[in-house]
Amino acid sequence: MGIASRPQGIAGDLKVWEGVVHVFDLEGNPNASRAYAWSSPIEGSDNRRFFAVLHMGAITSPLEAVQAHRDGASKEREMTTVSKKGKSVYAEAGFWREKDGSIHLSFKGVPGFHVAVNADPRKPNGHPTLFKRLDALLTAADAPN
Repeated sequence: MGIASRPQGIAGDLKVWEGVVHVFDLEGNPNASRAYAWSSPIEGSDNRRFFAVLHMGAITSPLEAVQAHRDGASKEREMTTVSKKGKSVYAEAGFWREKDGSIHLSFKGVPGFHVAVNADPRKPNGHPTLFKRLDALLTAADAPN
C-alpha cells in the first residue's frame, strides 16, 4: 500500500480550507483503488474532525475529495464528531443486506464512503465477527433480508 501526503487548498463561496490530504492506495477494495483522508479543527474545541473519501465517480483527486465533502457538508449537517478525549470518531451509519448475502455500510455526510462486509474470512471483505454483529442488529430492527 502506498501512502502520500499532498497539501491542498480550496477557496470558494468565501470559505477557505487549507491542509494536508493523505492519499492511500487500496488493495482488495472492489469500489476504489485509492482513498483520501484529512482532518480539520472543530471550531471552539481542541479536537479535530476526520474525513475519508474514496477515489470513485467524480472524485479523482485530493482536491475533488475535499470539495465534494465541503459541498455535501453545506447541504446537510456535519455527521462526524470527535469525542472529548479525542480517541473516538462518531458518525451516523447506515447498513443494509444485499441479495448476494453481504452487508453494506455507509456514513451519512461522508461522501464516497461505502464498504461491503461478508461472513467468509477468505474473501477480501470477509470479516465474520463484524458481519455477525451487523446481521444481529439488522435482525433486531426487523430489516428485510
